[in-house]
Amino acid sequence: MATVEKLVDVGVGDLNKPFRFNGTHFKRWKGKVLFYLSLLKVSYILTEKNPNKVDDTNMNDDEYAIHQEKVENYNNDAFKCRYYLLNCLSDNFYDYYENILYCKENLESIAESEYIKIGDNLVVCGIIDKLPPSWKEFHKTVRHKQKETTLETLIMRVRMEEEARGQDALMQSPESSAQPITTKSGHIARFCKFRKREPAPQANIIEEPFVAMITDIHMVESVDGWWADSGANRHVCYEKNWFKVYTPFDEPRTIMLGDSHTTQVLGIGEVELKFTS
Repeated sequence: MATVEKLVDVGVGDLNKPFRFNGTHFKRWKGKVLFYLSLLKVSYILTEKNPNKVDDTNMNDDEYAIHQEKVENYNNDAFKCRYYLLNCLSDNFYDYYENILYCKENLESIAESEYIKIGDNLVVCGIIDKLPPSWKEFHKTVRHKQKETTLETLIMRVRMEEEARGQDALMQSPESSAQPITTKSGHIARFCKFRKREPAPQANIIEEPFVAMITDIHMVESVDGWWADSGANRHVCYEKNWFKVYTPFDEPRTIMLGDSHTTQVLGIGEVELKFTS
């Protein structure tokens, strides 16, 4: 009966045996290996304490017999687990890790080799070397700095340089870069008085008389403490008594001003403005 059960376990293990690890897809391979070892009932070798390290000097005869049985089973399963794991490696990895006697140390050593942390200095040098040829001056500036450049600083400087280059590209339009045609050879285009100049732009001028009527006038007595943004669609005041009608907000709100910063607003209302000529 025990022989039949053993054959079933071996068949299940062979069916679920993971691919041989060759240096790629470590996480996937590790999960398959742990499942494979659990089916073979030897995965406890990786987690449980080695009974060979337990002190048996104070044990009685019965405890010592049980302990020896555990040690024997553990040593047998540890041997199987070690070679099960080695058989899941490619030939190059098998030859390298065969000298490690314990299965747990084998797996930990493979994991450490896969999780090598790359230093920031190496990453910074790699990014700088990958910059396009048009960034040659930026490359020299960063390379010859005496102070060490961190990864965060490099990313910030690359973004600033990219934004500056984008603005320069917008400013250098074909119309501004092209030289006007002159009628005198040998003259500098922008200084030549014989060049053909383009007609000056003219605003739309209404030839007929235009009549307008103001139907609503708002007057203000003092301008102290008043702000107006460039859009002239919001007016901010610090004195509530100047409002004719005032309604406070349940929660403070914010408004963006013309200089692109925000300020807190406590309420909204109506005021009577008086304009003088």
